[in-house]
Amino acid sequence: MRVSVAVHEICHVLYGEQPITLQSSMDRWFATSKDPNALFAYNYIDEALATACGNGWAYEQLSGKEDKTGWYDNEYINTFGHAIYPMVKEYIAANNQLDSAFVHRAIALFSDRFPVAYKNYQNLMNKVNIYTDAATQQDFGNINGVIHKYYRITSSYGSYPISESIQQLDQATGTQFFIVYRDHAANYKLLCERFRQLRSYKSDAEGVISFFDDQKRPVIILNAKDSSRIDRALAVMQSAGEVNSSKEFTPLE
Repeated sequence: MRVSVAVHEICHVLYGEQPITLQSSMDRWFATSKDPNALFAYNYIDEALATACGNGWAYEQLSGKEDKTGWYDNEYINTFGHAIYPMVKEYIAANNQLDSAFVHRAIALFSDRFPVAYKNYQNLMNKVNIYTDAATQQDFGNINGVIHKYYRITSSYGSYPISESIQQLDQATGTQFFIVYRDHAANYKLLCERFRQLRSYKSDAEGVISFFDDQKRPVIILNAKDSSRIDRALAVMQSAGEVNSSKEFTPLE
C-alpha cells in the first residue's frame, strides 16, 4: 500500500527530528550495551523502526490484518523489523516514546536472530572507513563503485592514498577496510606497524585478510596485484562471508 510506504518514509524524518536529549540517550544505551551485536542493532534501528511502523503498523491499521510477507529487501532490516513489531505496536498503543527498556529488548531481539552479526561482512561494511591506493578522485570513485556491487553501504568515509591516511587510524572507529593494489611492500610495512596481526603475511600474497585489532575494531585488507583484481578480491570476500579467527587469510584463486 502506498500509504504504508509513505508512513515508512515519514518515520525516518521523525526519527531524525526526535529531541537531542532522547537521541543522545539512545546513542548511550546502545554504546554501553555489553552485547557484541549492539552496534549493528544500532546501525539498523532507524530502518527497522520505519519498517515496523510503516510496513507493519500502518499496513495493519489500513487493511485490518498484519502483512505476513517480506517488508524490506534486506535480510537484516526485514527480520529486525518483524522482530520488534510487537513491541512497536505495544508502545504506539500506550503512547510511549522510545526508552532504555525498548532499546535493550531490541538489541536482544537482534542478537537472538543474528548471533554472529558482529563478524558478518555485510554488517561490517554497512558503515565503513575505506582506505585505498587510488591516485585520483576518479580512481577512488571507480573502486567505490565496485565495492557497492557487493555491499550495501549506508555510511562511509573514504581516504587515499594509504600512505597519507595512516595517521587517521588513531581516531577512527568501526570497520577499517583497506584495498592494497600498488606499492605493496611499502603499504604492508605501514600497516604492519599498526596491526601486529598482519605481520605473518607476505605483501605479495593476493587475498583477503580480516581480524579484530587490539582495539577490537574489525579490520579487512584486500591485497590485489593491481586494480583489475579488486572485483575478484571482493567476490572472494563476499563468498567467505565473515571474519574467521581460525582462518584470517583467504587467497584469491
